[in-house]
Amino acid sequence: MFKRILLVAFTAFGLLAQASAAQKGPYEVVADTTQELVKVIEGARSYVDKDPERFTGEVRRIMDEVVDFQSFARGIMGKYGSRGY
Repeated sequence: MFKRILLVAFTAFGLLAQASAAQKGPYEVVADTTQELVKVIEGARSYVDKDPERFTGEVRRIMDEVVDFQSFARGIMGKYGSRGY
């Protein structure tokens, strides 16, 4: 599960949403987000087996700020995707 979450998280960087801080460029957003994810991953080693929902929640909180998952999913689903959420 841990590897799967990491794969999804890092794959999703290809579809960055607009950064909350408009003055940041895309490289800064990716670098900052990567550093934050690495901190969460390193910290999760002590608790991920006992509390995987906590880890998932922390990764989701970080990634929701920079990835438009709805558009990402529509891109993956192609003609089978919908605009409804």
